[in-house]
Amino acid sequence: MHGSQPKSRVKASDGAVNANERPAAIAAEFKPAESNLVLDATALMVRPIVRLLIAHGVTLTMWVERLKRVFVDVATNQFTHEGARQSDSRLAVLTGVHRKDIKRLREESEGVRAMREPVTNPGLMLMRWTGDMRFMVRGRSKPLPRRKDLAAGEGPSFEDLVESVSKDIPARAILDEWLRLNIVRMDSAGRAVLNREWIMLGEDHATTLNLMAVHGYDRLSAAVENHLASAHLYPVFSVDSRNIDAKDLEEFQVWYRKACAEFLDQCNARLTALEGRSGTNETAGLRISAGAYLYAEPMHGPAGDLRIK
Repeated sequence: MHGSQPKSRVKASDGAVNANERPAAIAAEFKPAESNLVLDATALMVRPIVRLLIAHGVTLTMWVERLKRVFVDVATNQFTHEGARQSDSRLAVLTGVHRKDIKRLREESEGVRAMREPVTNPGLMLMRWTGDMRFMVRGRSKPLPRRKDLAAGEGPSFEDLVESVSKDIPARAILDEWLRLNIVRMDSAGRAVLNREWIMLGEDHATTLNLMAVHGYDRLSAAVENHLASAHLYPVFSVDSRNIDAKDLEEFQVWYRKACAEFLDQCNARLTALEGRSGTNETAGLRISAGAYLYAEPMHGPAGDLRIK
């Protein structure tokens, strides 16, 4: 964006929300007249997903079966009527999924949340390592001795880091996996050193797919919640610029990565300080996600001339 461009090019939604006070079924007010608009908007949003599916050999038939599960799971848990259990007939009306399929899917009890479970504990460990002052020095993640008995007064160990999140996971198992994924490396003193670029460098498809799923889910959920509530419940900021040269994009990316890393370090530190401050039970508290993104495509790309009327 150039300095002469109007400030309206910066799009922002700002506000505050107490997730525990959110209406039970914001989207209960159906608006049939907007169905085509929603279809047009979601058709654009799903294009990157379709590209991913085709690249991995996933056909439409396979995806439709998974979508049925998602429709039933969302309708069951987020479109309840005064707390009553959803009947198969009502779910069929809400989702368009045949009642026989609904019965089968509900019996199988496979929800979309299953994909997020594998990254929960490791994600919290990384958050601690990058935001908890016990595991940092001069604003950076400390190199950590592998075990407590090797720390020798140097401060916390990698074992302490893992146990700060869960005592049920062997620290050695986490360390071996992170070494394999290039999340950490061992220095000459035998300490685990965090590789800050691990997400970009990682080659483990299961891990990167899990992270992509969670990040995409969170980013879209914030926008959808704002739309359904017709209010700015969650801050969603973006800036859009056009006709940028490729070499200028590279320059901007270098600056942007540095700016985001510094900002997210501050967010991590702040959230770590807030964790457990009110004595909230871990299972009753809120999961908070905040992040940043950058994307570029040719001017004639799918979103280049989007107009939803």
